[in-house]
Amino acid sequence: MTGCDGTSTVVITEKKCVVALADLTSSPFNLALGDEIRVRVTAHNIYGASLISEPGSGANIVLVPDAPINF
Repeated sequence: MTGCDGTSTVVITEKKCVVALADLTSSPFNLALGDEIRVRVTAHNIYGASLISEPGSGANIVLVPDAPINF
């Protein structure tokens, strides 16, 4: 998860971080296909850290996404 700690200028500018599937399915996480992922975030700046957010709505690890519905 290189750069998701805020050291990347892209993460700072775009205010988002993408975690590769390979990072989640390898050590230390070792998640399997179908496992659910929920994340919480903390923002840091020169004044300190924010409160930790509530977990997001969740996502599942898949290799191929579901087809769109109701399009």
